[in-house]
Amino acid sequence: MLEPSEKYSKKRSRVLTAMGIIMLVCLVFLGFFAFPTGILLCGLVGVIYGIINKDKPFIKWSAIALTIGLVFVLYTLFIVDSM
Repeated sequence: MLEPSEKYSKKRSRVLTAMGIIMLVCLVFLGFFAFPTGILLCGLVGVIYGIINKDKPFIKWSAIALTIGLVFVLYTLFIVDSM
């Protein structure tokens, strides 16, 4: 039987792998625009995982990534709109 810490570490590993796959898929399909979009999506996935599993450090760092991703998306849209 797995201990609770091992069970959560396997889930966390799967979520981090999913985040990596999201970034790679975004990079392949969107090119430069993968960074703002991918960071936003990964932050959202991390926050959802953290809320479901009550993982406070994961929520904190994912919320920071979500905020940075949102700023990047808004900045990118502003730059593209001004061209």
